[in-house]
Amino acid sequence: MSFEREIHAVGHHLQTHVHGLAEGQKDAYARSAFNRYYYSVFLKSRELFRALNPAWSKLPHADYPLILRGDVRKQLKKGWTRARKGGDGQLMRDAEAALRAVEALSGLLEKAYAIRVVADYEPEEVVDFSGGDRFSLKEVEITSAHAWRSQCDTFCSEIHSVWIQVNV
Repeated sequence: MSFEREIHAVGHHLQTHVHGLAEGQKDAYARSAFNRYYYSVFLKSRELFRALNPAWSKLPHADYPLILRGDVRKQLKKGWTRARKGGDGQLMRDAEAALRAVEALSGLLEKAYAIRVVADYEPEEVVDFSGGDRFSLKEVEITSAHAWRSQCDTFCSEIHSVWIQVNV
């Protein structure tokens, strides 16, 4: 199992054990769950970046959406244009899906990073435990955060697959 999957598993463990804890511990575990879910997405994205351009994997977290919406998008659009000129309808459709994945992954990284910052640096922001077995931070449900990893896997796979096709 990859390290980012292990980090995700830690987030899930924290998420499921929150409710049996004392008040102060509940808050700390909940915040840590959001943090771990963010890092599993970040690490998976960094793996993608390393495959696309190893230098990108060393960039600060906040640069990832910028690179996706800039250099990655530009290269995929070039591939789409070449596919259109060459009459490759399948590659055009794949490139369109990858371009949507670029935007979706960028948004996911921004949202996850913002919640991670709140979880780590804004203890005055209250974790809302009024949802039964669920809890939220800044209106982001923990179940949504749990799903970040599988969404990230899908987006990274779509981007990487087309990247390889258009950069051979």
